[in-house]
Amino acid sequence: PLGYELYFTNYLRLNGKFYSLYLKGGRPFRNVGIGFYVPGLLETGRWSLGVACDLWDQDLYGKGAALSLEADYRLSDSVGLILSGTWKDRGYVIGKRIGNCVTLLAGFSYRF
Repeated sequence: PLGYELYFTNYLRLNGKFYSLYLKGGRPFRNVGIGFYVPGLLETGRWSLGVACDLWDQDLYGKGAALSLEADYRLSDSVGLILSGTWKDRGYVIGKRIGNCVTLLAGFSYRF
């Protein structure tokens, strides 16, 4: 809805943990932002907790933010349960609703 977007994404592994950081810019409407994602921020036994945060400034929607938490419980080495919750201001973020919202998702994961 805002035109094209260009992303500069960095993937890092520090002390055995994965981190993803991005910067974005878009036109023809101003669309600038920054975000990060850390899937295994806290890990204990079968549980892991991840976090993501997005900040933006957009011509049509103004300034906003989104915060997501994701819990993963490993039933075995290959099967797990996932619970993800997101709070988001009004604005455009890939894969999310444009309006203010709270989203709760649940699912299964399989690793091989």
